[in-house]
Amino acid sequence: MPDAATQPSTPIQSAAPSGKFSTQSTKARAAIGVALAVLVAGGVIFYVATSGTTRRHLQGTLTITVASAAGNPCATAENFPEFRDGGAITVLDKGGSKVASGRLGTGRAEGTSCVHSLEISDPPVLGEYQVVIGSRDPFVVTAESLAAAGNKLDLRFGA
Repeated sequence: MPDAATQPSTPIQSAAPSGKFSTQSTKARAAIGVALAVLVAGGVIFYVATSGTTRRHLQGTLTITVASAAGNPCATAENFPEFRDGGAITVLDKGGSKVASGRLGTGRAEGTSCVHSLEISDPPVLGEYQVVIGSRDPFVVTAESLAAAGNKLDLRFGA
């Protein structure tokens, strides 16, 4: 009886894959690798494109109080030419770079004040804004003050 540790007289065929099988497997792995790379790259591009650029829509009012307003306080073009219907609004970030713009709406008289609606489309969500109307000094608006006001701007100028 042959010993259990002896080898058979005919060699056993190797179980290694043939060249054709190996090439197909490599191609499949490469295709999966490319697909994964595209997905990862797309995710990175999406993240970079959307992070830090969340936008908001700001609305509110600019109230100009004129202590000696006789008649219509909105007729103050000679004193405050920036605060006119359709006047330009520029929004700057904390560093002074322009991030958005808007326009003043039509002013309406309320006592000795003229109240303009204002609308600023798509400024990025930041911790602080500088809102400039015409060439006046900026109004500094913080994210906290916006949140406390229900995301409404309430800018005031004058007496």
